[in-house]
Amino acid sequence: MSKELTKRQVEILKFIEDYYNENNFPPTINEISKFFKISVKGSYDHIKALEKKKYLSYDSKKKRSFKLLYETVNSKTYKKVNYIEIPILGIVQAGLPILSYENYDAKIKIDKDMFGSGELFGLKVRGDSMLDAGIHEDDIAIVKNSQIFNNGEILVVETENGVTIKKAYKQKNFLRLEACNDDYPTIISRNPRIIGKLTGLIRKY
Repeated sequence: MSKELTKRQVEILKFIEDYYNENNFPPTINEISKFFKISVKGSYDHIKALEKKKYLSYDSKKKRSFKLLYETVNSKTYKKVNYIEIPILGIVQAGLPILSYENYDAKIKIDKDMFGSGELFGLKVRGDSMLDAGIHEDDIAIVKNSQIFNNGEILVVETENGVTIKKAYKQKNFLRLEACNDDYPTIISRNPRIIGKLTGLIRKY
């Protein structure tokens, strides 16, 4: 057990974790008070202390807003982590563009500091057109929602023919999209919609 936590604070963290795992949403302050037979103010004081120690976050304006900022190492030890959950929105084609991408209802936890700030989301890669850039099929591309980029950066772009991930180059009247695999042609898009900029990859071996 972390020396900076009291016994009751650890018990409250465990209660919130177990409650979430059972119900898929966190408890309220009143439910914590009822379970531990303490006052609402007593529960709130413990929550504020845990928030200050960065073991959870809490929005007092929302009824069920606890977010745990730690992971269980074993039944008695807690380790603070700095993670966020980002949505996996679907599939992006690393090949010829596809007409659309399938929406997923999934999330993935990532280190908050690993991929920088901004609105992030994940897309599962299909195809091998970006193989020479180290992007493989079934990788999770971590994408930042941004339309600002420099020539040669890798973007997820919706073209006239669909959504794809490619190196992008600004031209006077169009966007040139280059694969990182000689088997694939250059794509010229005169009316592109930039979905976001690649900021990292997650891969399972």
